[in-house]
Amino acid sequence: MKNISKTKIKLGLKIAKNITLTGAIFGALFCLSSLKNKSVPKAQFRQSYNFKETAVSFELTASQDNRAVRLNKYLEGKNSPLAEHTDLLVKKADENDLDWRLLTAISGIESSFGKAQLDGSNNAWGWGGGYIYFDSWGEAITKVSNSLGERWAKKGGRDHWQLSKSYCPPNWYNWSMAVEKFMKEISKTQV
Repeated sequence: MKNISKTKIKLGLKIAKNITLTGAIFGALFCLSSLKNKSVPKAQFRQSYNFKETAVSFELTASQDNRAVRLNKYLEGKNSPLAEHTDLLVKKADENDLDWRLLTAISGIESSFGKAQLDGSNNAWGWGGGYIYFDSWGEAITKVSNSLGERWAKKGGRDHWQLSKSYCPPNWYNWSMAVEKFMKEISKTQV
């Protein structure tokens, strides 16, 4: 009978030759745990654990990023002028480490998704009490997301509850509840 430690070493080498390193580690750990404190003859071991005939496969599934499509559908349902800018909303959220739904949700509470704002201000986020004018929706999305990223997200801000106390201090609780409601609605949007 072979010594278990020699069998374990040979098993590890044999596995490494026949399957991927990840599979080898898993297979070796599984087999070694079942052989603990036992003495197994080499022939019996091979018969019980024939790795040459065992197929190990890994499946890699790529999923399409449909966040902009979901935002577009959601905003079109709200008749929002922001619906045309959902690619930029997602891109700027990613660049600034923000939740991809956040700017849209804030626009919901601050301006009914850009519908209730000063004419020509392109300010759906209530910046400067709504009196700050941006030249375009693209400029507004970029400046608002960059500012939130620099002043909040990059300093450890992770959710709208943390943001609410500085974004809307007098009514932070209700503001945050509304933002959360809109974020949940966006998440449930089917494409």
